[in-house]
Amino acid sequence: MAGQLVAYCIEHTAVLEELPLALLRQYSERFGEDVYAAIALTSCVTGRTSLGGTCVASVEAQIASVRDFLAGQTEDEA
Repeated sequence: MAGQLVAYCIEHTAVLEELPLALLRQYSERFGEDVYAAIALTSCVTGRTSLGGTCVASVEAQIASVRDFLAGQTEDEA
């Protein structure tokens, strides 16, 4: 199902979150109004909590790690 939706978007130069609910339901009756909140960009970004993910806490940890690394470098190493 997901692959078919992606293929539809590519073929029609469409964005998933802009597809009407009626069209989404042609692929699965499980789609409801809550689908738009689930696929919103902010939901997708904040949901990526794995190492290297895009949620705020992960990005802040990555920045802190790089700052610590750079702080330990000497002029010759940089």
